[in-house]
Amino acid sequence: MSTWVVSRRECLAGLFCGMLAWGGAGLGIALADPPAGEGAAPTTAAPQKYRLAYRFVPGERVTYSIQHDSRIASTANSRQEVALNNTRTVRSYRVLEVAITGEAKLELQIDSVWMSSQFEDADGEKSPAVVFDSTQPAGENPPPQFSVVRENVGRPQSIVTMDPQGRMLTARRLNVREGEPAEVDPRQRMESFLLTLPTEEVAVGGSWRDPMDVPVRTEGKLMTKVRLQTTYTLEKVEGSEAHVSYKTVVLTPLEDPRVVAQLMQREMTGRFVFDLEGGRVVTREAKLDRSVVGAFGAQSNLKATAEYSEKLVPVTTAARETTSAVE
Repeated sequence: MSTWVVSRRECLAGLFCGMLAWGGAGLGIALADPPAGEGAAPTTAAPQKYRLAYRFVPGERVTYSIQHDSRIASTANSRQEVALNNTRTVRSYRVLEVAITGEAKLELQIDSVWMSSQFEDADGEKSPAVVFDSTQPAGENPPPQFSVVRENVGRPQSIVTMDPQGRMLTARRLNVREGEPAEVDPRQRMESFLLTLPTEEVAVGGSWRDPMDVPVRTEGKLMTKVRLQTTYTLEKVEGSEAHVSYKTVVLTPLEDPRVVAQLMQREMTGRFVFDLEGGRVVTREAKLDRSVVGAFGAQSNLKATAEYSEKLVPVTTAARETTSAVE
């Protein structure tokens, strides 16, 4: 197998890991100025502002159904290969306790996952799909790329402390392997868990930013950090639903296309609907369309497209709660 194929398939493995990495919102209103005195010049009412904050209820379990489909096409030495990946995940968090300040200790869990991976050549011929379904009996050992997934489904994975704006304050992994640290730097947040909300009330059209540092591997397998930033914009408010768009970009100047390739799957554009009264995300969707030249050599090209969707599962149909590992 050529070097570029190995690198591309390692990139595929990273994609699966990323997909599994893993609210009272008061309605803030800015009141208009009182009526001006007789004969005074008319004043313009201040724009209405809203407070977006997660509402955590002790003992409650919040569940989401997630669909993630991606296509990664790599070309090198006049040879092309395409990786097709599809996942269907049910993920939840349970609120263990809530402080008077609104900060909450949450227990994160992957309830179930279905995964499919296959390759397509330049002629459109597809290899047999490798499928993993956690709801089915274990049977024989799962394929190597899914072995870690089998170990982590159906039981609590970590305990985190979050503030009402979705910022991670502390994080501790459960079921860690020998040699792995249990405590996690909260700055290395679990993406796709809670989206970051503004610290101040915001009007329609207002924006807020969320920077973060992401570790990447450079030449010689050395690790370094790259700064990413997600910019959110409140597009509109309909009833108690706030519609927010967002976009993630890399801020650190990068020259090595191999490093750029490691980050391309993070540069997504999307939107979500937030329930102001319930204090939680109702739906979320995102898309990716990114290309990198030179990721596997001077004449190589890597193109990734993906679609992600997330939907809140009603309590009556959510997956049955499992016993907490901390009880």
